[in-house]
Amino acid sequence: MANGREVRLPIKTTGADKAQKQLGKVDKGLGRLAKTAAKTAFAFLGARMLLDGMRSVIDAAREQELQERKLAAVIKSTGGAAGVTSREMLNLASALQKQTRFGDEAVIQAQSLMLTFTKVGKEVMPDAIETVLNMSEAMGQDLRMTTIQVGKALNDPILGVTALRRVGVQLSEQQEKQLRDFM
Repeated sequence: MANGREVRLPIKTTGADKAQKQLGKVDKGLGRLAKTAAKTAFAFLGARMLLDGMRSVIDAAREQELQERKLAAVIKSTGGAAGVTSREMLNLASALQKQTRFGDEAVIQAQSLMLTFTKVGKEVMPDAIETVLNMSEAMGQDLRMTTIQVGKALNDPILGVTALRRVGVQLSEQQEKQLRDFM
């Protein structure tokens, strides 16, 4: 302050202006880099999802083939006791997967297990498998457990019905009469 008056001196800040312009350019460059990184990340994510999808399809095909081989092996090892062919069982599994929440691989697996009960024949096999699927869904059990229960009941009806009663399955009088007649 000179003589009580404020004096202002003009100071030119060219360095600060240049720095601010340079920072603006850096900021724009970083913005473009972020956009490029985001696009790359989305492309990578898309490719990853595609690869995961392909892996799932391959795994499902592998599981399908495994279950079909097991089915053929069970039919061969039981000497075809049930009187069914692999093709008949595969067609049944395909039809049942459209009607239930179970995939055909799971149905084929249940069929393979059911075929180990050699007294279960061609006439009852489709109904037995459908019963297994329905019971498993209704009782909240896995297919393996339900298949074993139904297979035992069909293989030895007297003991099998007793075992089914223990898990909550009740037969009507007509069903019990049919069972006695069958025996």
